Amino acid sequence: MKYVYITALIDFQINERLLTPLRIKENLYISNNPAHIAGYMTPSDLITIGSLEARPLTNGTPVLYRIDEISSSTEADIEIVNFLREVQAFLTAAWLVEDNSANCELAFSFSQSQVHVHSNSLALNYTSCKGERSPVILHPDKLRKIGHLHAEFLQGAREQEKQPHTKFRKTMGRLDRGISYLQQARANTDLGQKIANYCSFFESTLSTSSSELSHQLAERTAFFIGKTPNERFDIFQQIKQAYGIRSKIVHGDTLSEKIIVNLPAISKNCDDHARSLVLKIIQDKKLDKLFQNGSSESLDRYMLNLIFGTPQDLHD
Repeated sequence: MKYVYITALIDFQINERLLTPLRIKENLYISNNPAHIAGYMTPSDLITIGSLEARPLTNGTPVLYRIDEISSSTEADIEIVNFLREVQAFLTAAWLVEDNSANCELAFSFSQSQVHVHSNSLALNYTSCKGERSPVILHPDKLRKIGHLHAEFLQGAREQEKQPHTKFRKTMGRLDRGISYLQQARANTDLGQKIANYCSFFESTLSTSSSELSHQLAERTAFFIGKTPNERFDIFQQIKQAYGIRSKIVHGDTLSEKIIVNLPAISKNCDDHARSLVLKIIQDKKLDKLFQNGSSESLDRYMLNLIFGTPQDLHD
């Protein structure tokens, strides 16, 4: 049975009308041309979902859609969740290219062989690094870059592979653990909590012990993504500053007005450094293997060699 899953993207604009759908990965496409998806939805389907929900699917708002073959209509209930997770992975790829507050709300599955429409949504609602909502306007070339990052390095978790109680298991790589906190940071409008979650991202990704944790994270982040001594020094200071805010937030302290005024800039620093860190890891196969499958001892050894400038061997 053929089904098409579709969702409109919010705060996400393409600066020209696409003449053909842009293929993101197998069976997954993006378009802002209503003609590309009109044939997948009958007038009855549009009445079923209602005019408010149908409008962004028919007025040229960018949409992501996937064409799929399933064995029965009951599978559509699961596959629409898998589709939404792929959309989240695409939105993460968009964040890797440029900070934004792009989101999706409802997704719909439309049967192409019988009368059946289903809808679902996921809870995350991303904001910009400053906790704000504003549209991002992208040229198709940048859209292709997002598509490449999504297809090459990111994928949504499938509902069939969901484990009971928690995903934080031995088989979960440290970068995947970190990205779960990164998603929480991006979905928070409270900048204090946002910064605390960014710090949890750095901690999950880079820490190997609880000793002198703020110094360890600031130093490792600085040497991992900084290119010059001055840049490394700035990153070190910025991560230390962010971690000081995190400590106050999670330990029940309050923030002074002097700190509160600086929260947007501190949050932006965290967002920029998190983006640089993720990109560096996923675009280097040896680093990706280290951060996903390597032991804490291997990461310790790598970081010591990096900080002291001694030769590296990334074999675990």
